[in-house]
Amino acid sequence: MSQYEDKLKKVQRLLKTKEKIESELKALLSPAATGTLPRGFSMNEEVLRLVRESGKDGISVQEILTAINTRYPNSATQKRIASALAYLKNTKKHVTQIGRGVYVIVENKTS
Repeated sequence: MSQYEDKLKKVQRLLKTKEKIESELKALLSPAATGTLPRGFSMNEEVLRLVRESGKDGISVQEILTAINTRYPNSATQKRIASALAYLKNTKKHVTQIGRGVYVIVENKTS
């Protein structure tokens, strides 16, 4: 009986190990969590809104990232924020950089 019990314990231990490995593999192979964004969401518009609301003191890239990820979890990366800021700064000329990683809205010069 001793050999049988030893084999049974070993099989049970191996089955537990197998289950643990399978769950770890499933976690590693499943896609990363992504946020669900509302219809019509535009990262450029969201970044522009945050810069506009920041006032004359400006807002840092990290603050923008935190604000967007708070409102829409797992939706923004630093790369996406940087891309939106580059577009708004270089193409649309809506924002300007006043310091390292700090942006403000460009005032309309109508005079």
